[in-house]
Amino acid sequence: MGRRFVVLLLALLAMVPIAAWAQSGSVTVNDAWTRPTAGFVKTAAVYFTIVNSGSAADRLIAAGSPAADRAEAHINIREGDIIRMRRVISVDVPADSKTIFQPNGFHVMLTGLKTSLKAGDSVSLSLQFAGAGVITVPVTVR
Repeated sequence: MGRRFVVLLLALLAMVPIAAWAQSGSVTVNDAWTRPTAGFVKTAAVYFTIVNSGSAADRLIAAGSPAADRAEAHINIREGDIIRMRRVISVDVPADSKTIFQPNGFHVMLTGLKTSLKAGDSVSLSLQFAGAGVITVPVTVR
């Protein structure tokens, strides 16, 4: 992700009101959450549900947050007795379906957190979709 995209994403974050859920067209993002972090931890995983109520598929292609230096989509994959986390370039969001980002599955990793996350806090997360555009949601720390 280039610097121009990050600057554009941060500018969009400043202009978009925060809601408990957000949507663009037929794509909705619900119930975004993360866990609290200890003071020295600079990473956090974010979980949420993408609902595509439309008849056309979409694709999550990027993420960003002013709370962290980077935000990337990842998936956990079991290889024998070991679970490995892998970065994914995009995540398909089929038509008329839900795509769930959850522990031990898809998630967005925030790296380079600028402050520790405490229960009850909220941070902003912007998700870039190929069709729906940018959807910005609040992420509850719980």
